[in-house]
Order: sequence, then structure tokens, then C-alpha cells
Amino acid sequence: MDVHVFRSSFVSYESTASGICPVIASHLAGRLCYGARYSFPTHSIRTDSSSRGRRAEIGALRGNSTKPRRRYSAYARLLLASTSSLFGGRAALYHNWLLHLGPAIGFKIEATQHIAMTYVSKPLFFIHPPKCGGSTVISFFDLNLDRDKFINFVWGGVSQEKTRERFLASGIGGGHDPIGIHRDLKMPLEYCSILREPLRRQISHYWFARNGKNGGVARGVSVSEAEALAQGGELSLDDWVGESCSGKNLFVQMLSGHGRVNRESLEIAIENVRQHIPTVGLCEDMSDFLLRLCGRTGMRLPFFIRTNVTEGVPKERSPLSERAREKFVEDNHLDYELYQYVCDEIARERESYGAIYTRAIEAVRQIQRRIDALDNPYIYTGKSNMFGFDEDHLRMVREVATSADLSPIDAYIKLAQSRRRECGDLFDGFVDAVNDDMVHGWAVNLSVPDKCVPIEIWVREKLVATTLTGNPRPDVAAAGYASERCGFAVRLPEEAQEGFRVKIAGSAQTIRSAGTWQRGWHMA
Repeated sequence: MDVHVFRSSFVSYESTASGICPVIASHLAGRLCYGARYSFPTHSIRTDSSSRGRRAEIGALRGNSTKPRRRYSAYARLLLASTSSLFGGRAALYHNWLLHLGPAIGFKIEATQHIAMTYVSKPLFFIHPPKCGGSTVISFFDLNLDRDKFINFVWGGVSQEKTRERFLASGIGGGHDPIGIHRDLKMPLEYCSILREPLRRQISHYWFARNGKNGGVARGVSVSEAEALAQGGELSLDDWVGESCSGKNLFVQMLSGHGRVNRESLEIAIENVRQHIPTVGLCEDMSDFLLRLCGRTGMRLPFFIRTNVTEGVPKERSPLSERAREKFVEDNHLDYELYQYVCDEIARERESYGAIYTRAIEAVRQIQRRIDALDNPYIYTGKSNMFGFDEDHLRMVREVATSADLSPIDAYIKLAQSRRRECGDLFDGFVDAVNDDMVHGWAVNLSVPDKCVPIEIWVREKLVATTLTGNPRPDVAAAGYASERCGFAVRLPEEAQEGFRVKIAGSAQTIRSAGTWQRGWHMA
């Protein structure tokens, strides 16, 4: 009897049925986990984002392939989108199919001891603003997905392709990158992020720079000019805070994707939270963030190892002048508005779960106190970011967590999974040129590549022209995008000659070089 096994970072699947077609079994399993590899006696199947591979796989299942059925798909590629022309459902649906129909065909699901089934059909990217507890968040992923499954993004240079490959294989990663990494990867993602009271974050960064980044500078970690001055004692806390040396309106920058921010950037950041960053937490309440992240992803352990806390902060800290404080609040008022919006949304979400959330978070905090009491070699070091957490230490923390009663946490996760909403579509595109009263460009719906993208032309607050993508652009497909018919060309009315912007209808996202344009020139 053949034994067919599927393994990923999250779960293991095994089929001992001799009659089931392993390709069908793998296709069902493939809807549940992104970037996995399936091993069978005669072949293996690797999943990634190629829509061409998805169509080829569907063709084989329908009997249209010219290759022998048993040998087909040595390295078939599946597009793990929320819908499929073959099955047409979400990841949770396939999971339920396997649970209820699997035994009838000899296909069973076996989850590893400490990892729950996840319903993340797209890779998850953690947007990590500096000094917001991101290193501690990474420990959560290592506890749930095993060591080194979280991919720290090093984007640019010779390591860019390697980072991309590792991220696709793992499906979980992040870094100090703003929203928009889906454009560089040319694929849909789900985002999560964490914020911190802006002034506290700014002060924390000062003392972190002052002490040499917990020994990181001695190990060769790079520093900015301001960090070097702070470490040398030439930049006071007042100077640092007054000039927002750790970034001005950094949260709005990272969640809007804008380098220079204004009121519109704040509106886009809020819309991105609504549409594309379904889980945003607060550094001040890590347990709440990780519990809600478990509710979103299906991971079971909302716990963490406190990591990279700034060491040697003087008990009698240098006083911050009222002048520096007021200037900081004024300069970072957009960040304060975004922070307050997130606080209000978190409060509303907690309230919507009532007593189920209350019991769950009480259980999380109780177990976390036991974890905090363990010896922790990572509390004052960032080495975990470079070398990962020791497997023995992860195992010890898991044992503490799993020896406790997790039923209140499981009840919350189950309810949160039943309420899980899909994120909005993600796009990429470019305005190539404006000439002869025509706008030429392309746009791709990365979430549903075959879907036309509605394009709008705006003059100030007035919509003056619309069109749909659909023109052939083989150059875009050759660059790695999943759609070829993504070009557009729209004629400009006379009133657009003095300035217009190109937008995607119904989305806060913008395509590159979208405007403002005036008389054929892009006014960046």
C-alpha cells in the first residue's frame, strides 16, 4: 500500500489509501498551506504563486495533460488564492473537507503536538517598526512554527533573491519594511504589525542607541549618524526627541508606504489597516496582540520570550523638557492619530468577543507569568535576531505553555476563526507615459490576476475619466507577473491638462508614478 505524506512548517498530512490519486490529495492539502513541499513515492509537488502552474495542475486533474497521470507534477505549482476555478472555496473549506471526507478515502490530518492548523492561504509579513517589541514577536513565531521559520528580511543587494526564496518556502517573515513588499515579491500577502506610544518608542530608541544597541555595535551592527552621536554622549535626550531622530510620523510612513507623509497618508494608513493589516497590536500589551494574531492565523500558543530589552537604562533618567515633549507631539500628530485609531479598534474587537476573550486573555497572562519566571538568556540581547532562539529553550517554554489548560484560548481561537474576514485585493502597476492626451500604463490585481483592474483619472476632487485594464502587456508577464492582459490606455479630457492623478477604483493603493501629472510630466 502506498503511503503519501504532506509536510510543512505547520502540519503533517498522511494518506494510506492505495486507491486515492496522490495529485488530488496534494491539491486539497495545497489549499491549506502556502509555500510547502509534498513528498510522495513517485514524485513531489512544490507550491508557489505561479498561476500558470495552477492551470497546468487543474488540466492534469481534468485529464487534459499529455503526461502520464502518476508521473505528472514532479514540481507542479499551485496558486493558493482564496478562490479557485476548480474548487472555489477558502482554506477553511478544504480543511473541513479533509476532516469530514478524508476518513472515507483514507486521508487523515495529523498536527504536530504544539502547532495548530492554520488558515493562512497567503504568506504573512510582519511590518516591524523599530523599538516596538518586534524581536519579542519573532519569538512567538518560533514557538509556534519551530526555530528559523520566521524569515528576517534583508531586502536589497546580493541577498535579495535568497531572502525571497526562503520567505516563499516558509510563508512567514518580516522586517523594518513598510507596507508594499507584495509589489517586490509580485504576489499577494497578508500583513500584521505592532505599534507603541510614539514618545515612549522615541525615548526607548535613544537609550538603545546610547548603550550601543545592547552590544550590537560591538558586533558590527550598523548605526545612523544620530545613533553614533547618542552613543558618544554628544546628543542629549532633549535633542533626540525634539528632532524626532528615530523617525517622524514613522507609523504612518510604514503603514501607508509613503516616504513623506501628510493627512492623505494617514487616511491611507487607516484604510490599509482596515483592508490589508487585519491584526495590529500594541507593544504595551503583547499578550493581547499575540492572542488576536492566533485568532487570525490559527496558531495556538500566544506566548513570547521577552527579547532585546534595552540594558543599562539609568534609573534616574535625564529629564525631558516640556519644550521637547510639546515639539515632538506636534511634529508627530499623525502618528498619534493613527495610534489612537488602532487603540479604539482593538477595544471594539475585544468587546465584540465578550467573556470568551476575557477568559482567554486571563489564561494567556497567567501562563505568560510562568514563562517570564524562567531563566531568559535573550532578554538583553538582539542575538536571537541573528542566530535564532536555542531549540532547547523553545522546547522548555513550549512545555510550560502546553502543560497548562489551553481550553479558554482554544475557544477564543475557534470563535475568531469562524469570524475571519478576507483581506482586500493587493495591486501593482505603473504609469508608463502621458502623451498625445493619452495615459498609458499597466496594473495587476495580485490577489486575482485574471481580474481586470478599474482605473480612474482624477483632477483634484473630481473624477474625469475611467477605464479597465485588458490590453496585452507581454513585457509585464515576462517580468514575473501572473497576468499579461493588464495594460491600459485612457484619453484625457481637456480639464486634465493642468494636473491629474491616476487611481485604482475602490482602493487606497496607488500604482507607481500615479501622479500628479502636468502636461506630460510626472510631478513627484
